[in-house]
Amino acid sequence: MASNAVFAELLRNGNLDGCNFTVWKRKIMYLLVVENIDYITDTPEPEEPKNDATAEEKSEYMLEYENWAKDNKKARVFMLGSMSDS
Repeated sequence: MASNAVFAELLRNGNLDGCNFTVWKRKIMYLLVVENIDYITDTPEPEEPKNDATAEEKSEYMLEYENWAKDNKKARVFMLGSMSDS
């Protein structure tokens, strides 16, 4: 998978260390685009429907939320995994 190679390269040569934010961010954004989850950086968590929402609206929300949560977790793993411990 292409994203595995991109992430491996990022880990090898691009850990965020406090001095290289611009390069790190560019590489992270490239990785998120390859994974098709770049929307996560500017899309907030979906809003929970009101109590009087229809069953269909609640079902759509759950599907949207589950997808957003999965993609958000993946993006966080990529970002945190590519930062130096210090």
